[in-house]
Amino acid sequence: MARTLRILAAVALAIIAPANALWPQPRSLQTGTTALRLAPGFDIKLSIQHGSAPADLHDAVSRVKQQLSGDKLERLVVGRGAVDAAAVGKAKHVSSLTLELSAAKSAGVGTQVKSIAQEAIVPLEDRDEAYTLHVPADGSGAVITANSTLGLYRGLTTFGQLWYYHDGAVYTIEAPIQIVDSPAYPYRGFMLDTARNFFPISDIKRTLDAMSWVKINTFHWHIVDSQSFPLEVPGYTDLAQKGAYSADSVYSARDVQDIVSYAGARGIDVLLEIDTPGHTSVISKAHPEHVACAEATPWASYANEPPAGQLRFTSPSTTNYTAGLLAAAAKLSPSKLFSTRTRAATKAAASQQSATTKTVVDGAPSHSVASSAHSTSPPSSTPAPHSGGTTQSNIDFSGPYSKFAGKVDGDTLQAIRKLAMLEGQALLLQEVTDMQKQANTENYEEGFGEGQRIGFEDGHKAGRRSFLEELPERLEKERKAGFQEGHQAAHAERSQILDERAAAATKEAQHKAGYDEGWEAGRAALLNRVVSTRLTEVTESFEAGRASVFKEAAEHRSSLQVDSSTQTDIPLSLSRAVGTTTQISPASTQTAPEHHSILSSVLQSKSTQTDNGLARSDSATVRTLTPEPVTQPSFSWADEADSPIPTGGDELNIPCYDADEETQQTLNSTGQTLEQALDKFTQASHAALEKEGKTPVVWEEMVLNFNLTLSNETIVLVWISSQDAASVAQKGFRFIHSASDYFYLDCGAGGWVGANPDGNSWCEPFKTWQKSYSFDPSANLTAEEAKLVLGGQHLLWTEQSGPSNLDSIVWPRAASSAELFWSGPGGNVSTALPRLHDLAYRLKQRGVGAIALQPEWCALRPGVCDLTA
Repeated sequence: MARTLRILAAVALAIIAPANALWPQPRSLQTGTTALRLAPGFDIKLSIQHGSAPADLHDAVSRVKQQLSGDKLERLVVGRGAVDAAAVGKAKHVSSLTLELSAAKSAGVGTQVKSIAQEAIVPLEDRDEAYTLHVPADGSGAVITANSTLGLYRGLTTFGQLWYYHDGAVYTIEAPIQIVDSPAYPYRGFMLDTARNFFPISDIKRTLDAMSWVKINTFHWHIVDSQSFPLEVPGYTDLAQKGAYSADSVYSARDVQDIVSYAGARGIDVLLEIDTPGHTSVISKAHPEHVACAEATPWASYANEPPAGQLRFTSPSTTNYTAGLLAAAAKLSPSKLFSTRTRAATKAAASQQSATTKTVVDGAPSHSVASSAHSTSPPSSTPAPHSGGTTQSNIDFSGPYSKFAGKVDGDTLQAIRKLAMLEGQALLLQEVTDMQKQANTENYEEGFGEGQRIGFEDGHKAGRRSFLEELPERLEKERKAGFQEGHQAAHAERSQILDERAAAATKEAQHKAGYDEGWEAGRAALLNRVVSTRLTEVTESFEAGRASVFKEAAEHRSSLQVDSSTQTDIPLSLSRAVGTTTQISPASTQTAPEHHSILSSVLQSKSTQTDNGLARSDSATVRTLTPEPVTQPSFSWADEADSPIPTGGDELNIPCYDADEETQQTLNSTGQTLEQALDKFTQASHAALEKEGKTPVVWEEMVLNFNLTLSNETIVLVWISSQDAASVAQKGFRFIHSASDYFYLDCGAGGWVGANPDGNSWCEPFKTWQKSYSFDPSANLTAEEAKLVLGGQHLLWTEQSGPSNLDSIVWPRAASSAELFWSGPGGNVSTALPRLHDLAYRLKQRGVGAIALQPEWCALRPGVCDLTA
């Protein structure tokens, strides 16, 4: 009975609930309860005391008049518009709406009034979108007043949402209406990626229309990427000719101007974005000399999604070419902003899988968190996981491994082969020492030297190429000082061992030759791993293990005695490495990378598979000591804040540059580090943009993870995690909220990489409108830091989106951030939902395919379908 009463009460509230469907909600709104109709001859007039109204304002008036008569949207209540019929039949008629530009703005005879499009590109801090709107209840004329044509346009948009339709009447039941309105934040955007899949101009224009109806004022156009270059840039037209999907999938300079003009007339600024230095594989189609690792395979070794390829930013000619390209592209839009998306997804290093597990191997925890890429990448090949331990019968002891036959079991040899590739000389010595502790002195003497020689010869042959083939874990910041100290200690230890071996017999001399060669190969591989992965927990255990091995090896050579007290130490370590593992759920998996590691869903689906019991946090297959490929275990490190060269991100894949001879030659000849070269490249790119009057827009890694020279005017997009906003604010930069954990529209669509049936999107789960609507732009910020927030935006990366699902994946969800950053945070989702339903229905009436938020039964009965109803 009580539940029935609650439902009846909700239905009653639906009938008498406020009837305005304004979105975004005005900052100040007062309404009455009187019905009012638009007169059959209703007209909209312009009142500008001096000067003439611009053409785009006249056009806006015409569009609103068409919408007033064409929307034909009935109120969303049970019975629809019929419930208002009696009141509307007696209502007075309003015959006109007057748009008044304030005298202060139009003062002076002959003053040229700025157009909506001109006002829309005024610098953000000076942009004026405020307006007042008054609709009297007595039928006298309605009035919109503003200080700019842009403000008048925003008021017109609100006026168009006030009215419903029934039986030929366009009406409201809430007169009088008094609105005083202005945005809480100057930047309210929507980003569309048109490179992964092409979108016709008609789709972009329809999206711009919908954006204008919810007062979104910036179209962030991610126009090119590694997959295609559909933009025709004057002076660089060969990029589109050779890099677009087809001749029909190109935005000509005239097309861009058309879109810019269309957007401007609707109060929308167009922020163009061209990826550099990463995501530039497609440039190799026209200029291979500027791109490293172009379409290299396996792609997962050189990029976060296919195809691989990134600019050789260490090359002066590439730097000059890029600066020229950006300058030419900047001329295509009058916006004061331009994004080069110069970013490296640092946090992706620890985010190469979305499985929420932490694997602890031999005391060194391997963390796995949400990846920062758009999607997930499959391995080049994936052997079936082992179901149990290996035996002498299924391990090949032929050739150079015959020395181990009968001395070690299959598990031990298999572990040696893997660990030799993973950790180089130190771990191999440790496991060989393990064999020594299980064998007698004579067998150890023979096996130790032979095993070391074999391990390091194979390690040398595989060398750099093997490490490049392994799945590069996304790098955070390693402890540079700690590594240098350990490296110096390693040199000292090596010198000591070499001195002891100087007087050794022939066998020891051969041992030394193998050691030297393997040590250099292992060191090169280790340095590459240090640059490509992060050192935290592993550092201490690695250094301690290496020191212990050197000490034991030296003691053995002098005494050939085995310390029985340590007989079980290393075998126990080995059993943990190749036997059972401990899995712990991490507290958080928010750290994401890019937009874009395509690798995460594959890693998630593979993370539960084991090889000799070792949990796999890596899906790459590498060449090992055995004739057949063996899947190597992978170690991930927790986030660090001081790594100078992040790797594995969208933009900068360090293994790619390591493998690129031209890049290495330039670095060696100039004595630069990769970060120094990136700084020089960034300065040149930004200087070219600033010369064109543009403010550079970068993604957060360029501020948080690199020591780069950036102008104080640079604007930062915070995308990896909403938690990173505070770090950016502490650096003193203005920023835009674009957090993947709230505003990425592509999340939750499942994995798109082939041969990966269990894959998920990297940023699971689906981000509902309620999630983004609940966001607090000032969370974790001081009052002063909160002033650096320019606004925010929804983003759509289009690996799995195209013209057929553009409307449904964007609308009405993207409207939630439009209200958040216009009206301010703190809105109530329960009271917002009926208005958002109304907006979605109105969008559909205007030709936008917005998706349903709930069954229509719920839409007609506000509150009845709430969780607590």
